[in-house]
Amino acid sequence: DVVAIIRKAGYEVQGLELELEADREERHPKVFREIRILYKIRGNMPEELVKKAIEMSQSRYCSASIMLKRGGVKVITSFHVINT
Repeated sequence: DVVAIIRKAGYEVQGLELELEADREERHPKVFREIRILYKIRGNMPEELVKKAIEMSQSRYCSASIMLKRGGVKVITSFHVINT
């Protein structure tokens, strides 16, 4: 959905890569406490647009992320635009 939002704004996304890291509880059940997502987006687009697209994804469209947050998991996002 991040790519779709950016494309809808009229920009071409040439690539998207996600890097995830997570912390889990030490005792069973070893549920997630925190998940960190780094979006690496390739293309020429304003960083503010990418930030808005990720925020929209996380708050409205990504059911997995929304479900995790409702379960008490802290989801942290960051991004890096690789201009081409």
